[in-house]
Amino acid sequence: MSPEVAIRRLVAGDVAGLKGCFERCYGESYVVGDFYDPERLRERIASGRLRSVVAESADGQIVGHIGLTLRHPDARTVDAGNTVVDPRFRGRQIVVRLGLQLNALCADEGFLGYHHYPTTVHAIMQELSVADEGTETGVMLAYIPAGTEYRELGGEPRSGRPAVTGVWRPFARCPARSVHVPRDYAEVTTVAYARAKLEREFGASAAEMEVPDTTTIMDVRDDPRRDLLRCEVRRPGRDLVQAIGAAIGERTVEVVQIDLPMSDPVTPAAANALRKERFLFCAVLPEYLDGDVLRLQRLRGDALPRPNLVKR
Repeated sequence: MSPEVAIRRLVAGDVAGLKGCFERCYGESYVVGDFYDPERLRERIASGRLRSVVAESADGQIVGHIGLTLRHPDARTVDAGNTVVDPRFRGRQIVVRLGLQLNALCADEGFLGYHHYPTTVHAIMQELSVADEGTETGVMLAYIPAGTEYRELGGEPRSGRPAVTGVWRPFARCPARSVHVPRDYAEVTTVAYARAKLEREFGASAAEMEVPDTTTIMDVRDDPRRDLLRCEVRRPGRDLVQAIGAAIGERTVEVVQIDLPMSDPVTPAAANALRKERFLFCAVLPEYLDGDVLRLQRLRGDALPRPNLVKR
């Protein structure tokens, strides 16, 4: 234990100290650029989009951090992460103390739970993620950019792109839901729900149903620093594959992720159409948007068709 280190909640006055902590842990290579930008970091804290706990040393330095990130003001769940501990303070159970306080913060704020994504580079983070009601619900391949420095693990930049696991940690009883998944993903989804103790009824398979002749509605999240593009599909339409191709454009993106609403009976058919374009199972994300989400992923490969290339 490290009694000389205090665990408390993040305040706006911690911005400079938090930036310094990330620099000591990752140099300039950390994937979330906001932690190097005091103005953007201050705005995230003030708006409540970032709610964190930090470790403070006896001399007033910020030496550890775990945060909660709100995806939307009305969100019932949050993303947990941005976990760092100053290399000088490793081995003192600080990450365990940070995690306990983060759990308390999440419960105090009234969230149903959080999703977090521990890197496979850190064995201890993998162990801690499932030690206290956490359930692994998938694996996000090539999620961390090459060249990321882990100074506490020797400091050498990684030449490959490490994966992360997707983990769900509940803090309140979630509503019972009906979900729709492709037949090929039914087993892995059933296991995840059983382990997470979630009440889910599987709707009739719509694998053979045609996607309706409507326009796809989706939000596109571009993360250039991570070289990742995520399409959050609100309503899949007949043009889904072309819409995703248009979002990618001429670029060669390392990772493309597609989030499909599991409350929509059309999702199995949409997932099957995307499977033909080499999008495969990534994770189940309980209560992620307006309900559960099926996340698919595809690593770098052939470009998808753009609208002007579609045969009529």
